[in-house]
Amino acid sequence: MNAIYALAAFIAAIVIWNAVFKRNIGEAMAVGFLVTAAFAGSDALAVGWKSLVDGLKSEITFAALAFVFVSELLSRTGLVGRMVDILSSLLGRYRGGSAYAATVASGLFGAVAHNGQRSWRPSAPSRSPG
Repeated sequence: MNAIYALAAFIAAIVIWNAVFKRNIGEAMAVGFLVTAAFAGSDALAVGWKSLVDGLKSEITFAALAFVFVSELLSRTGLVGRMVDILSSLLGRYRGGSAYAATVASGLFGAVAHNGQRSWRPSAPSRSPG
């Protein structure tokens, strides 16, 4: 039952820190980590440190960081905008072409960078049938 209380405290700490105090989610997660570590009692520092070290060694942590870095790289180099432009030029003349271009670009970007921060922008005028 202690684990359920720790999970509830973790979620509450994140929500309060982020939504009520209007701080960023990274800080909220760190506060949630500290609140959860406190449930270890007198071993909180040791348990918290071991959890942090083991978490940083995790393959999932590396993959998440790699996705974020690739996402930033693709965004800053302008590759996303060029990809949307190319797809819009290929699909824009068809009915619903802009939507298809945005969907394909979002899928390609998500497959590589796992972040859809700029997957659509209106580049071709929409055409109504008729």
